[in-house]
Amino acid sequence: MKKAIFPALFVLAFAAPAAQAKTGKLDKKFDRADLNTDNQLSPDEFQATQKKRISVAYSLFRFNKTDTNNDGFVSLEEFRLSRGGLTGGKPTKIDIFLLADADNDDVLDPTEYVDTLASGVAYPKALKVFAKRDKDDSGTLSPQEFGIKNGSPLPF
Repeated sequence: MKKAIFPALFVLAFAAPAAQAKTGKLDKKFDRADLNTDNQLSPDEFQATQKKRISVAYSLFRFNKTDTNNDGFVSLEEFRLSRGGLTGGKPTKIDIFLLADADNDDVLDPTEYVDTLASGVAYPKALKVFAKRDKDDSGTLSPQEFGIKNGSPLPF
């Protein structure tokens, strides 16, 4: 019996500091992003905690998954539980489209389309890609032009 307890205690002794170190890193990341020091992150503050290559729409998806009480803010506890916004899965193309469609008109204009691209993509390059996707030259992208297949179930 004593032989079984010692390895368990050994594992616990080393696991606890490792867990605290991860929580400490998350706490520091949270504190750096909480610009107005209200102990909660707005969607813009939350985006600052995400990697640079993540689009605005992808960050909003993570924000929504992290904000478990749906109050429009992420608390430190929610941030810790989501491991800094990393839990909750990956968004589908439909999710990205809907999150980027800020005015809810069921199409993406160039500004909304930029929010679907990785941060740091130059605006002129984004406009060129947008123009190639805009098959009907309407100045907007339909879900199909964005890459959502016709058979996909759209909530609109």
